[in-house]
Amino acid sequence: MINWTGIVRFFQGIFVTFCALCGIRVEAFEKQRFLLLKYPHYQISEEYERDNMDKEMKTEVLIISMAGSTLIIGGFPRPDFQRTLIASCQQSNNAGHFQADLLFVTDPFQSFYLKNPSGHWDGGAFYAQRLQAFAEQYQKVIVIGSSMGATGILHLAGRFACHMAIVFNPLVDLRRDSRWMFWLGGQRIPKHLRDKLPSVITEQFQPPSLCQLLRVHVSQRSKADQEQRYILEGLLSGSSALHVEEHNSEEHVLPRVLAGSGQLTPLLSRALQDLLAIDLAASKKAAS
Repeated sequence: MINWTGIVRFFQGIFVTFCALCGIRVEAFEKQRFLLLKYPHYQISEEYERDNMDKEMKTEVLIISMAGSTLIIGGFPRPDFQRTLIASCQQSNNAGHFQADLLFVTDPFQSFYLKNPSGHWDGGAFYAQRLQAFAEQYQKVIVIGSSMGATGILHLAGRFACHMAIVFNPLVDLRRDSRWMFWLGGQRIPKHLRDKLPSVITEQFQPPSLCQLLRVHVSQRSKADQEQRYILEGLLSGSSALHVEEHNSEEHVLPRVLAGSGQLTPLLSRALQDLLAIDLAASKKAAS
């Protein structure tokens, strides 16, 4: 018996990958850019627009996940860390620590969050404005991402009210990465943006940035990821926010490795507890 559903999804996936590589906008994919899950049931309260947000349901903490470059079978951008973050939040809530809302962000263009929905290369301003619209309604904000999502975090963290960032194997300098999958993505980004990206990242962690903690998790046995790690350490050599942790892996998709060994949920749970310990008054004083 022919699996027509699988065949349709296969060709749809090819179509969406083509759209992403060529920068073609598809409205159905655009509606997946911002997905807010509200406590206590983590049901979808809103897609893309925030006009109907129930402010009475607002919690103290917002956790933002910025997706990497993986597409779901069928072509839609896939939110990252969904199951892990829901599990971490439920554990913390059951222990009486805190309640949190979850915001999952994707980039349908697969452009390292550098393209806006109209296909223009000013996505940084677009995402910063949207993220600030969410973040300003919460007391504390943490943002998490891997690979392309980690790169997005690094060039956006200082442009909205983000207090803590967790990144896995970020791509800091797209000019230096030789892996073909990122080489392809890097080459279609305008040269002036690729050249400027390292300096933009540096600016995000200078005053008046509110981001007090930047935790970078790196695959110890991946030469390419280690090279990007050293570039980041050089850019942020004077920043007290930077903390690097190595993991015994050669895989670029490090969260998958950590999840498989049971380390990812405890790692994120500890990060959430550290977020609660951040002194916001000191952060605002330093920013001023």
